[in-house]
Amino acid sequence: MIIESIVQVILHCSRCNGRFRENANDEWAGICHWDTREEIADQFNKGLGEHGGWRRFGDRYVCGGCQISNGYGDDPNAREVTEPLPAAEADKVARVHAQYFQAERHVIELAADSWTIKHPLSCRPNLFECPVNHAAERDLTEPPVEPGRYLCDVDESGRFSVGNPVEAVAP
Repeated sequence: MIIESIVQVILHCSRCNGRFRENANDEWAGICHWDTREEIADQFNKGLGEHGGWRRFGDRYVCGGCQISNGYGDDPNAREVTEPLPAAEADKVARVHAQYFQAERHVIELAADSWTIKHPLSCRPNLFECPVNHAAERDLTEPPVEPGRYLCDVDESGRFSVGNPVEAVAP
């Protein structure tokens, strides 16, 4: 038996957090999956952004309900809605986006005499080839801060760096 890990990116609206669907009339049919963020950008550059009303504005991807346009793909005046979401919705979207950001980061769990790195899905299946893992193996001889969970990365000079603490997420 061959087991292969599969990682796919599901696009969400940058404003309302709605999921991209090829068929917007059916909640679950035709949900698109991409392997990388680069694939999403490539597809949008080829015109996918005009299917189902979705468009790309800079680094933001927005659904048809979160933009102002004439409804046609070639609208040069299309733009993202500037009115803010209702406060409760904006708070919910901000919390979800923070979770996405954290899911794309490396997290190190430091104990008094050991450490473990939690890798984002983009590092799999080659976790031990990850530059953050190599830097940690090379640079960590003792815990640089008190035990706990922290964001971590490699700095500009290639050294392992420990960032802000990560709050425990309740199951």
